Amino acid sequence: MNTLNIIIKELKQLVRDKKSNAIMILLPIVLIFILSKAFSGNFGQTLKLGDVSVLYTMNAEESLEQSFEMFMETINKELGIQFVEASKKKEGLKAVKDVKYACYIMIEENEIEIYKNERYNFSANLVESMVRSFAKRYDALNEIAKSNPQAIEAILSDETMNFTEIKSLDGKRSPSSLDYYAVTMLTLFLLYSSLTGYSSIKSEQYLRTQYRIFASPVKKHEYLTGKIIGDLSISLLQAMCVFIFGKYLLNANWGSDIPTVLLVVLAECIMTVSLGACTAVLFQKGETGIAVINIAIPVMAFLGGGYVPLSQTGDAINKLSVISPLKWTNEAIFKVIYNNDYSSVPIAIGISIGIAAIAIMLTAIKTGKEKSI
Repeated sequence: MNTLNIIIKELKQLVRDKKSNAIMILLPIVLIFILSKAFSGNFGQTLKLGDVSVLYTMNAEESLEQSFEMFMETINKELGIQFVEASKKKEGLKAVKDVKYACYIMIEENEIEIYKNERYNFSANLVESMVRSFAKRYDALNEIAKSNPQAIEAILSDETMNFTEIKSLDGKRSPSSLDYYAVTMLTLFLLYSSLTGYSSIKSEQYLRTQYRIFASPVKKHEYLTGKIIGDLSISLLQAMCVFIFGKYLLNANWGSDIPTVLLVVLAECIMTVSLGACTAVLFQKGETGIAVINIAIPVMAFLGGGYVPLSQTGDAINKLSVISPLKWTNEAIFKVIYNNDYSSVPIAIGISIGIAAIAIMLTAIKTGKEKSI
């Protein structure tokens, strides 16, 4: 009951803070609109993937070889991807393993094999999707040639005939600038929910109301639980406002599996609020704690692709990005939306909940040794 009363008290107090609520809701919405307009030329169908190279080995019949060469020319022209031929499969696999190429394509008589390097995850997935589309189209042409050779010339000359539905990563298009920043601004501003958890604890210290609370039958773990749940609830409400505005008013693409996406968002929110509360307990001086949070957030945001896509940064940044929880959160969300790929979801949730658990444990240990928090 004590915990519930603290949750209700916390919610009432936070809802009345109109200035903070306005900043956490309106600022990400404004930034989504501004950044999506400013960087619209760097996204969508005109997106250049930068210095991305793909290695391939060709051991196929002449017709397949000619078709694949035309395919490579088109991809190079439209996306700037460079294709380099390797003489042996062993050579190609080693080059991909050594992070020299995004992926390696082995073209043989009856099959096309693709080996990807996870460091070039977005680029490699895009190439894989396009190669699959090429293979489907080539197989369809082969079947038509066997049954009705006369129809081949007419089909190849008719650009309007789409007998194989070609999609890119899930539906398939890469995210537009609006789609990208609708996701990244929401996850970025969730990092600032750590300030909510931080100020919630510190305000009680500054007002010295904490001593009165602990003079009552309220236990420390009830107090901390109520604080964290109350802060988490208001942060989720703020995030949902940004999500609803982006999806339904700006028509940003959040995919079809909304529950999974929101589950990843919830995990991040738990992490940030817990970190904020932990920081408030670990640092006695308010200025020090605020400085730590304000330094950590931009660093995590940059390494997590919050400002620009990681696919447009250098290899050094990509290597360093693994230390940012935001990187895994954004990657999981984009994979679900555009790849229908759930492989990164447990990783993102596990990292967020793991960090939250460590933060809560440190908070409990610290508060257990002191008379007040």
